[in-house]
Amino acid sequence: GSRPCIFFTICWKYISPLLLIIIFLVTFVQNMMAAPSYNVYTGCLPATPDVCAGGSYTLAGTAPGWLIVIGAVLPIPLFMILERNSEPNKAEFLKSILNSVGRTGSTIWRRSSGTESG
Repeated sequence: GSRPCIFFTICWKYISPLLLIIIFLVTFVQNMMAAPSYNVYTGCLPATPDVCAGGSYTLAGTAPGWLIVIGAVLPIPLFMILERNSEPNKAEFLKSILNSVGRTGSTIWRRSSGTESG
C-alpha cells in the first residue's frame, strides 16, 4: 500500500490520542469533584419526599466502574512503553521520535512520491 496523507497521519499520531486523554482526565476529575448521582424513580409519591429525593452513589458503587475503565485503558500505554523500551527496540524508538519531530529529514511531513519501497 501507500502512505496515508498527512491529515490522517497527524490525526492518528497526535490529535486522537490527545483528545482521548483529555476526555478521560476531564471525566475522572468531574467524578472526583462531585460523585455521580441518580434521580428519583418514576413511581414516586408526593407524600414521601425523602424517598423521592434521589442521591449519590457511594464509593462502593463507583469504584468497580472506575476499575473496569482503568483495566481497559491502562494496558494500552503500558504495553506501548514496555514494548518500545525493550532492548532491541530502544534505538528504533528514539529514531522514530526524532523522525516524528522532523529532525532527521524524515519523509513523515511530506507526501510520499510512491517511489519508496517499504
